[in-house]
Amino acid sequence: MSDLRQNWTANFKRYSAKKNRADYIAKMAAYTAISFVLYAFCKFPLPFMFPGFLDIQISELPALIAGFSMGPISGSLVIVLKCLLKLPMSGTGMIGEATDILLGLCFVVPSSLIYNRKKGIKSAIVGLAVGSVLLTVMSLIVNRYISIPVYSLLLPGGFNQILSMLGGLYPGITEKNFYFWYLLVGVLPFNLLRCLIVSVVTFLLYPRLQRPLRLEVTDIPAPKKPDDAGVAEADVLKDASDDEISVEASDDEKNDESPNQEVANDGD
Repeated sequence: MSDLRQNWTANFKRYSAKKNRADYIAKMAAYTAISFVLYAFCKFPLPFMFPGFLDIQISELPALIAGFSMGPISGSLVIVLKCLLKLPMSGTGMIGEATDILLGLCFVVPSSLIYNRKKGIKSAIVGLAVGSVLLTVMSLIVNRYISIPVYSLLLPGGFNQILSMLGGLYPGITEKNFYFWYLLVGVLPFNLLRCLIVSVVTFLLYPRLQRPLRLEVTDIPAPKKPDDAGVAEADVLKDASDDEISVEASDDEKNDESPNQEVANDGD
């Protein structure tokens, strides 16, 4: 648990420390702005494959870059902030934005945690895969128990309006088999495809942005642990005691040599 807690907070403390705060705020503002633009405007449906209200978008990309480079807390902040910025433009009664926060965190947090634990190609692939699976599973739960029941209450036509929206795409859909068609034929492959797109773009783009954007800065010192001061003081005391011992030994050697010199002088 201590390793997990350290992994969760280490990079956040490192980059948001007072010395690096301006750079951290500037990066977070840029990631949030790009994520918001991708979330609000750069999206498109695939009506021949999925329901028209499910849009393909890659707004988790900046959050993943922030999470990979500055830790999962930073990636989570980007997810939350981009959805909060979208609230005034919400066309879903803020339900869509609320669920997108939950799903975005399910994607970004495990991906960032796994990658930051041991940075490398393998951990990036594993992290993105775990995040994709977790988001997809959570999307099934959210749509089954939150989105569809709430929209059924908010829409003028209720559940029948949702059913009619899907009738053209899934001719065999009825009220009884609605969740089979919508969840397993619509939501499941849709989110797997969307996560695959975001993961591939992140995997290809992140290494190419590391150097120009200084994503993983090596000259920012990691925060000192509370025990570091005690260890350093103990080392100083040890060195001082070693010096004292060496001085005493040197004095003893001089004292041992003095009687021999006196005897020699007496002989002369």
